[in-house]
Amino acid sequence: MIKPIKISILIVALCTLIIAISSVTYAWFSSTKASESQEFSRTGRLDVNYTKGVDVDGTLIPSLSREGGLSTTVYASKTSASINGEFTLLLDIIALPEVLKIPGFKWEVYKDGTSKVAWGSFVDASEGGTISLYTELLKTTDTSYTIYVWLDGSTVGNEVANATFSGLVRATAIQANA
Repeated sequence: MIKPIKISILIVALCTLIIAISSVTYAWFSSTKASESQEFSRTGRLDVNYTKGVDVDGTLIPSLSREGGLSTTVYASKTSASINGEFTLLLDIIALPEVLKIPGFKWEVYKDGTSKVAWGSFVDASEGGTISLYTELLKTTDTSYTIYVWLDGSTVGNEVANATFSGLVRATAIQANA
């Protein structure tokens, strides 16, 4: 006959194991995908919302403004009680033909729709590579970042028209003390 103390210890151990497994499972599945065109990920107290998805791809034609190219917007938010985090936007390059490795194929990042905070070209970029677009200490509760990719029509001609670019936007965040 098993003593009542051993039975009690066994029951407590099994309950603890069940709670631990449930907690790990909940944490694993707490990252969600809202819909096909909107992706959402949670990183503790920093939420990142990709409003047009993570893809930046399509056929390009020369344009005189960034609005004539490809774009996506990323929203980063945190609660006012959250600690600050260093937020980085990255562009993973999936397809970049040689014809687009020119100064006239540009990217820009706008913060909150109005302030240009970063810019560059794809001259030194390569397929399978990653461009670090912008990094900042995220202190405010809600911030939007719009990433534009376009062919500058004032510097390129039709030799690059209808070229196809494909990339994925992603964000990382690490805890910051400032």
